[in-house]
Amino acid sequence: MRRAGQTAQAKKQTKASSFDSLTKAELYQRATDAGIAGRSSMNREELIKALRGDRGGRKAHVS
Repeated sequence: MRRAGQTAQAKKQTKASSFDSLTKAELYQRATDAGIAGRSSMNREELIKALRGDRGGRKAHVS
């Protein structure tokens, strides 16, 4: 029987690997759809991190 933590980890790995196969333009479109601030100045790796929800990346400045 699988534990919930293993299932969540498997889903996270699948999600992560799906971003690795996308072009920068495709990542940018997903970031646009997700409303990620600062996406226009992000490189491919930063877009992937932002889409994965990794913390410690760029932060939006609110005026």
